[in-house]
Amino acid sequence: MAGAFGGETAESYYDEGLTASVKGDLNRAVQCFEKAIRLDNTLAVAYHQLGKCYARLGRYKKAITLLSQVVQKRPDLVAARLDLGHALVGLGESEAAKRHFEAVLGRESADAKALLGVAESESASGNWESALKCAELAQQTGGQNYSALVVLGRAAKHMGQADVAVRSLQRADKLIEKYLETNPEKPEGHYLRGEIAREGENAAAALQHYRDAEKFAEP
Repeated sequence: MAGAFGGETAESYYDEGLTASVKGDLNRAVQCFEKAIRLDNTLAVAYHQLGKCYARLGRYKKAITLLSQVVQKRPDLVAARLDLGHALVGLGESEAAKRHFEAVLGRESADAKALLGVAESESASGNWESALKCAELAQQTGGQNYSALVVLGRAAKHMGQADVAVRSLQRADKLIEKYLETNPEKPEGHYLRGEIAREGENAAAALQHYRDAEKFAEP
């Protein structure tokens, strides 16, 4: 394959990989980032984005291997450390993930993404009170977003705060509903609405959203 952004260079394949990633064409993005690395094995950002793509594909072990290498060589690269933390959460390694998020907070105590990462780690470990607190802090510093609202809703439900749980999940659903207005054929939006419905224990709605996601997913 030839790079679409300037020929056979690592940078052109990297740029093409970023474009494919933004469009949700993760398999194409993986191909481009791997080609970029073959042409320049010192291109740390390509390793980072490749690891991020593997995490989005659910291939957490491969993602962790790549992202760990990036963090080891570039400990100052906050985005890579955050992505490594999320990949570890995906693999069920919540305590290891938490250490990476806390390392970021050690540099910037109000980093909303790191606070959300801690909230997700604590949620995965069943530490609901801490998850609730960190999700609230993440919202206060970074504004409302889908992930923070879902963690907040999940933690509140387990803490017996039903009103907070319902309100948070409804807000998360509204955000995804708005996203789907302009991206109706993106499977991610339908899948995320399914996750919200599942958290709200609405099995019928969850199943319908999952079916919609499957309908728009690539073969």
